[in-house]
Parts: sequence; structure tokens; C-alpha cells
Amino acid sequence: MARTFKKVPTTERRHRGFSIVSDFLTCEDLQRFITENPTADVVAMVHDADPGRKTHGHLFVYFRGTPQTKSAVLRKFRKAVQVILYIEHYEPGKPHTGKHALTRAARYLTHEHPNEQAKGKHRYGDDEMLYSTRCQRWRAEVDALNQLDGIDPEKATKTTLVERLARQVLSGVLTERQVKTDYTSLYLAKGPSYWERLERRFKKFAADDAEAANHNALREERERAAREASIRAAQEELDQQAQAAAEQLQHEADKAAQEDEARSRSQAERELHESPEYKTQQRFEEEETERRNMVVVIAMAIGYSGPASGRERAVAKHIQDAGFASKKYGPDENLTAEDARVFLIDDYGLQGTPEEQLAQMLEDVELEMEFFKRVQHRIHIAEFHAGADDASSVDAYLSSLSLRDQCQGFEDLVRLASPRADIPKSVIAAATKDLEKGAAGVAGYKAEAEHAATAEAKAA
Repeated sequence: MARTFKKVPTTERRHRGFSIVSDFLTCEDLQRFITENPTADVVAMVHDADPGRKTHGHLFVYFRGTPQTKSAVLRKFRKAVQVILYIEHYEPGKPHTGKHALTRAARYLTHEHPNEQAKGKHRYGDDEMLYSTRCQRWRAEVDALNQLDGIDPEKATKTTLVERLARQVLSGVLTERQVKTDYTSLYLAKGPSYWERLERRFKKFAADDAEAANHNALREERERAAREASIRAAQEELDQQAQAAAEQLQHEADKAAQEDEARSRSQAERELHESPEYKTQQRFEEEETERRNMVVVIAMAIGYSGPASGRERAVAKHIQDAGFASKKYGPDENLTAEDARVFLIDDYGLQGTPEEQLAQMLEDVELEMEFFKRVQHRIHIAEFHAGADDASSVDAYLSSLSLRDQCQGFEDLVRLASPRADIPKSVIAAATKDLEKGAAGVAGYKAEAEHAATAEAKAA
């Protein structure tokens, strides 16, 4: 089923009755409007004496001819005005008694109604009214309307003067003294206490209003401070979120850059490792490390204890003297790896094929090199027990001295700390005595061996 839509009017609606008010309208502006619209019913006035109100102009119009739009009425004025629809109930030959009749508008302009006077508004004279030709009888029609409503404007003015003065005293426009000076008869008729009470009430109202204004100002200040704090907190949260987002982006960018760099470096390393030059250099370094390790093991086997710089030469000389050297080595010439292998295979007494012998020899060399990886820790433990000054302290100290003695000539492989300073002197003295006894025993054994060898030689 097809949907239907109500057609929305595209043109502005037209009306006959309007009320125009503005703080900028003058008598000249109102008179010019009346002159330029001779067929319209118009009443107008400038209110320039209302208490507490700026000067402003009123104009009520009813177009008898062609109805007008609000935009058209606005264009008839050269100033900023407010245009309001004003519905006219016109009955020819009778007073305009409708709710928004133009006669009621004229009565409003004079402020002669008791309700307006009770509000303390100024009563404007008939000579201040501006009107069109069709509204020349506005006064007669207003009087007829007043008679119809049972209103006597003159009586209302007299009976409401006290009320107007009371309102002005309550609002602070007049003081008790001013009423006494300007309206002495009314002042005396109501009594001084009446006006004093009104003035006191005004002062109380003023104090209450000031307190309320101060309270409202404080409340508004607190609300403003709370809003500003909320705005600052929200802004700080936004800034923190923006900073966190920026840091996250930067972190991700840095991470991506690092990953790219790592991939590039890894690729470069793979390419380097796959190059013939790198493989040749790596094989050379591995062979040189293997050769140096074999030299160290041989030096340990022959009991070398000289400086590390002379270890290579001492090992080469020992192998050469043992008859395992493939050539005669010069003073600055290093031992070849092949000569070291041959010596160690023979020294270990290895069996099997040459490949098996070589593999077992290299495994044993690796095990011997483990000594230097553990020796510093072993010395630390031995000296720790030596410092305990108990039954095992002397043996522990002797063990540490033995380990240190084994490391002589291998200072380039292990960095030994100085002996602990907290080892008791008694432990050191006892260990020294044991070492002297051991040295004497060794010397006696050597002497007996030499004597037996000499006797054997003589017998031969």
C-alpha cells in the first residue's frame, strides 16, 4: 500500500491583526506607519514613564484590506521590532468587546484599567495616543467598554494611589520621608507606623535578596569550580589517553623498527656465515682454539709452572725432546696441532682407528679444560672452610694452596683472587708445618733413590 504524506505549506500564512513592540520605536516611527497604511485600523503610543521600564513603543494594527504576513509587517519598520499575532473581533456599530479587540488595546495603552494602576504603572493621557483615521473615535469606544465592564478609571486612580505608593516603598523607589513630604495627607491618613513598617519590610526584603544573591553567587561559584574541575579532569583524561595512544603508536613503531633491524641483522649474519671467507675463518679459529687447549693440557701433564708467555715454548720443547715433534721448533714458533694430537694420543694410550682416537682425545682435552672453569669456585670453598678454624681447616687450606699451585703458569685462563685475610694464623702455621714435613719426606725419598741408583751403577 502506497504511503501518503501531508503536504507541508511552502508559503507563510497571512493574518490581519498584529501587535508590534520595540524599545527602539519613537513617535515618528509610529506616525510614519499610520501614514503609510491609511486603510488600516491603528492605535499606538510611546511608553516613556513606566517605573523600572525602558522607553518603548506599542502599535496595534488591523488590516481591513489584504491580509499580511509577519515578514511583510517586519519589512514595514526600519528597526528591530517584535511582531505578535493579534486576533481582532470586530462587530460594526458596537464597541470592540472581543478578547483582543482593538478597543481593549487602546485602553491598555493608556494604563487606565485598575489592574494596570494597581501595578504602579503610569497613567498616560489621551493626547499621547496616536491613531489612524478609522480609529478617531477610540476614546468613545474605550468609555463604552469601561461602562460595559463597570470600570471608573478616575475612581480607580484615586483608590489605588495608596497602593501605588505602598508598592513603590516596598520596592525601594520611594522612602517613608519622601511619602511624608510629597503625599502628606495620605501619609497622615495611613499613619507613620504603616509607612515605617513598609520601609522596614523593604529593607528586610533587600537584605534577604542580598543574602539570597550571595548564596546564589557562592553556589554558582561552586558549580562553576566543579564544572571547571570536571572539564579539567576530562581534558586530563583525554590528554592521558592521547599520550597513551601516542606512546603505544611509538612503541609499536619502535618494535616494528627493531624487528626490521633484527631481521636485517639476522639476514646479514646468515649471509656472512654462509660466505666462504667466514667459514674459512671459523674453521681456523676452531682449530686454533683446539690447538691452544691441547697445549694447556700438555702443560698441565708435564707440570709446567712458569709464566704463561713461556708455556707454548716449554710444551714444544718437551714434545721435541720426547721424539714426537715432526720438526725442530724455533724460539718463537708455535707447536702444530698435529704434533700435539700425536703426543696426547700416545700419552693417553688410546686405541682404535685414528678417527676414534682423535675423537676420544678431544673429549679428554675438553674434560681437562673444565678444571679451569671450576677452579676459582673450588678455591673459594676451600678457603671458606679454612677460615672456619675447625678440624678440617688445615686440610682445606692445604687444598686451596694445591689448587693455586696448579694454576701457576695458567694465569691467562683463570683470574684468581688474593687469599682470604680471615684465615686464622694457627691454620696457616699448621699447614706450613705439614708442607715442610712433606718436603723433607720428598727430599729423603729422592736421596734414597739416588743412592740405590749409584749402587746399582757400581755393581754393573
